[in-house]
Amino acid sequence: MQIVADRFIHVQGAWFDLASGASVRLHVSAAGSRGAQIAWAARCAVHANLRHPLLNPLVDFGALGAEQCFEAYENRGAVPAGGRSGEAWLMHAIRFCRAHGVGLEQPLADLAVRAIGAGPSAGIPIGIVLQRRAALDAVQDALAATSPAGACRVTLAGARQSGLRTIAVLAARAARLGGYVPVAASALDRWPGLAKLLADRHVCVIEWEEGPRQSLAPFLSRLAAGVGRRHVVLSLVRQAPGGEPAVALDPLSVRALTAMIFIDPEHPPSPMQVMQAARAAEGRPGAMLERLDNVRAVVTRPRAESVRETAPAFAADGRVERSPMTRPRRTAAVLLAAARRADRLAERGRHVQAERTLRRALRVLEVRGLHSQAAECALALGRLARERGRADAAVSAFERARDLAPDGLVSVRATVELGRTWLYAARLTEAEAAFRTAHLAATGMREPYIGEEAAAGLAECLCLQDRADEAAALPPFRQPGGDRQESVHLALGRVLIALARGDLPVAVGSARAAMDRAAALRDPRVVTRAHRMLGLALAAAGDQQQAGLHLDDGVALARAAHLPVEALRLRCVRLTLSDTPSRSRLARHLRAAAGGAVPRLVQMEIQAACALAAGDDIDAGTRGLLEAQGIRGPLFGRPAHNAVMILEQFLERCRVAPDDKSAVEHLCAELGGRLRAVTVIIVAGTPDARLLAVWGRAWPGEHHAPNRALATGLSLSPDPAVEPCVAAEPLRYGGEVIAALACRWAPGVALEPARASSLLRVAGLAVAANVRAMLDRAIGDVGGAATGDLLGESGPARTLRESVARAARAPFPVLIEGESGSGKELVARAVHRLSPRRDRRFCPLNCAALTDDLIEAELFGHARGAFTGAVGERAGLFEEADGGTLFLDEIGELSARAQAKLLRVLQDGEVRRVGENHARRVDVRIVAATNRRLEQETAAGRFRADLRFRLDVVRLDVPPLRERPGDVSLLAAHFWTDATARVGSRATLSPEALAALARYDWPGNVRELQNVVAWMAVHSPTRGRVGPSGLPAHVAHAGACSGGTFEAARLEFERRFVRAALATANGQRTATAAALGVSRQGLAKMLRRLGLE
Repeated sequence: MQIVADRFIHVQGAWFDLASGASVRLHVSAAGSRGAQIAWAARCAVHANLRHPLLNPLVDFGALGAEQCFEAYENRGAVPAGGRSGEAWLMHAIRFCRAHGVGLEQPLADLAVRAIGAGPSAGIPIGIVLQRRAALDAVQDALAATSPAGACRVTLAGARQSGLRTIAVLAARAARLGGYVPVAASALDRWPGLAKLLADRHVCVIEWEEGPRQSLAPFLSRLAAGVGRRHVVLSLVRQAPGGEPAVALDPLSVRALTAMIFIDPEHPPSPMQVMQAARAAEGRPGAMLERLDNVRAVVTRPRAESVRETAPAFAADGRVERSPMTRPRRTAAVLLAAARRADRLAERGRHVQAERTLRRALRVLEVRGLHSQAAECALALGRLARERGRADAAVSAFERARDLAPDGLVSVRATVELGRTWLYAARLTEAEAAFRTAHLAATGMREPYIGEEAAAGLAECLCLQDRADEAAALPPFRQPGGDRQESVHLALGRVLIALARGDLPVAVGSARAAMDRAAALRDPRVVTRAHRMLGLALAAAGDQQQAGLHLDDGVALARAAHLPVEALRLRCVRLTLSDTPSRSRLARHLRAAAGGAVPRLVQMEIQAACALAAGDDIDAGTRGLLEAQGIRGPLFGRPAHNAVMILEQFLERCRVAPDDKSAVEHLCAELGGRLRAVTVIIVAGTPDARLLAVWGRAWPGEHHAPNRALATGLSLSPDPAVEPCVAAEPLRYGGEVIAALACRWAPGVALEPARASSLLRVAGLAVAANVRAMLDRAIGDVGGAATGDLLGESGPARTLRESVARAARAPFPVLIEGESGSGKELVARAVHRLSPRRDRRFCPLNCAALTDDLIEAELFGHARGAFTGAVGERAGLFEEADGGTLFLDEIGELSARAQAKLLRVLQDGEVRRVGENHARRVDVRIVAATNRRLEQETAAGRFRADLRFRLDVVRLDVPPLRERPGDVSLLAAHFWTDATARVGSRATLSPEALAALARYDWPGNVRELQNVVAWMAVHSPTRGRVGPSGLPAHVAHAGACSGGTFEAARLEFERRFVRAALATANGQRTATAAALGVSRQGLAKMLRRLGLE
């Protein structure tokens, strides 16, 4: 067998679709050029959504390697439409395809068109265009999720005639594109060799409730081997199972139903018939087609007939099954005697002899073809190796048992044992995958005891990863405990979950119930585990005396049963109790044992127990070691987190973010990771309801959940019974709802509503201030985004931004005047970005840096040979900026000759290259800048008056920095963030440093401020706060008076003092007035008197 394109299999000269088991026509062709590939992909995307009785559906298409592409068409039988009706059907199909841009030329016709058979036609041909379903988005969310590991079930429920089979075809393609191999459950029975081919792949099993699935459980068990890969089991049912979450196939609207049908003027149905059928269909496309008299025998896929090869009964390693060579009763008696003898040897501590006995029995049974009994021996051999701390030998034995198992039950049991072995080895991802897959397989086989054992192991694995809420949402743990029929494994799992969540009454009650049931079983492995859980629960509840008694009883039982690993785990818990005698001697004993053949998890428990015995908490080094293995939850029954700690972590994440937007984005990512959500969004409460932050996949459709939270001001709790599950929390600040925080989960994710709502509420409290700051600073129009470099909150800065926005909309030349370093080029670029010419080039030129000849060549270009060194033609900046903006900086430095040539271009709109005679038309907007006053230059005869009048149509005056002292702190903070990021520093500027910067006059304006801040970033420490001592000397001593009258010195002091107060308050006048001890009106009068307004 050969699998092509992760979906199609070649068997006996024919191609079959693994996702459905149907025969397909696979066409492979050369990819061609990039343009040809784009056109081909567009045509196939349209064709895949077309359905017609005379067409074979295109089930999948895509790239096949780097140089080939494939198309796969379902191979349907002939259509009974003889005579003229066949010709009419064919013409109808051609018109239908052409209406959607798909031609039926060769070789596409041979692949896509079905044969027309003899016999009368039944019904009428109808062309269908598939419509987008929200349920498919939910399935794609589940396929795109990367956690949890192992097999995850997603149930898709759709009534008859709802389009469930069509969704299955589309979901199979989505699975292949997501990196999965889509496989129908029936294909596992049809081709037994698929399990080996798919052992190292991500698999999406498509399971119909009425289809065969005998091979599904063994197949899932084999998938749990190796790394913790994620697999998806897509269950397609007609009615959602009671109490289980399922994605309901959404009904189509009347508009969507009518859009499905191709209206042919030469053939029925008519638009009125389509509308009537759509209204009566109740959202079911199949019901509408049936009402339109579309024959079911034509639309329904005929049953594929193929000759099934009866494969010989091969074992997993390729050996042929043999019939028993001896009497079964005698072999069973031999096996039973060997197992009992091995148990007695192990109980006496003679593990080597016990292992030798089991290996001998395994070998004999395997030779005689009794693979079920051999698998049981392999399971016992693996448990024996695991109890001795030999994880590799245990994994090998369990995998051998799974390979030998002819049925699914032993295979699932081996998978559970593998999961526990990987758990002891601290391989939590692999353990989670094994437990989750075994639980899913046991549930499908209706084996509750094995399923509960797998669920208990999965709960322990999740609790170690600080995912106790996900464990509590697992189906076996959703109902409250206390049932007498509940297994001991389920009770132990409840203890772990309750301890991790701090629910001590439930933990103690479940631990006592587990102890009673374990005592009835008389299995030392289970009893010692129950003693450990009861000791943990009692210790957490404060009854350390009773906890110590149970732990001592467990240690004694483990020693008597020769279970060294369980004895070590019990001693680790005993060491954490304060009343433990000889704690130092016990700690030394545990450290010495950790150096032997001890599982990795037990080694880390020993290190953590010794650290707790020496202090109050686990030290940072041990905690880092645990987190490196993925262990973030409690090891000894102490909750790792509570609501206050989570709120502190969220607030800390917001505090260390460089700005409010980053804080909001980081918190959304943190929340999405904790809740395992597929999407987290924050929607503003503004009229446009814009998105402030998005994490994860795009939110499909309208934002109904956050909009509802915004409208009502109430929390929207998640409902696990509805998939995909959504929740929303309103964000309040200052007594009003300012935004909404919403989450969306992929189908199949275990979710606890109370925990999810609590985390949403805590996250909303932490991020509300940052969201309020974003809304306060946000500028809704395009001008705000384009003038983002023009920072400042002062009056002159706001006036400049408004003037730039008005000037940009006008088509006239712009003259920018301002001192050196004030930001004239930034203003020019803002004018270009806001203008209708924003999509064309912005070409700057510094007129003061070039001579007359070079300026002429730069502006107008030159022909080949026009002067020495002109080896080729070159276009000038006027031609390069055609349709865009030409920025002429320092235009006041132009010579008289250059001014005359520039004036000619502005008058005629034509340029002539140096050395050419013909002119070229150009459409260029001129933006000029100068640090001189052109009126004075014109009066002095240094600048042409007619050129000034051409340039000075719209004038923008850039204020110097000394006229807007309130912006110094904002600009300094911006430059500091940029400079520290470039030098790798995390230091911060203190308010005193900002105040000292504001006292300086800044003759070099913004450029000087930027350079000073860069100097400070280089010369300051990389941690902590930078005070006034970190400033350059000429800036730090700017407040010293060099002379003058007393009145002038007093005014200068007041001016600098007020500037510093403005800088400390970030330009906010209310805060500045409060800091100075005056009213807001008094501050306004003071600013006018000091010339700072």
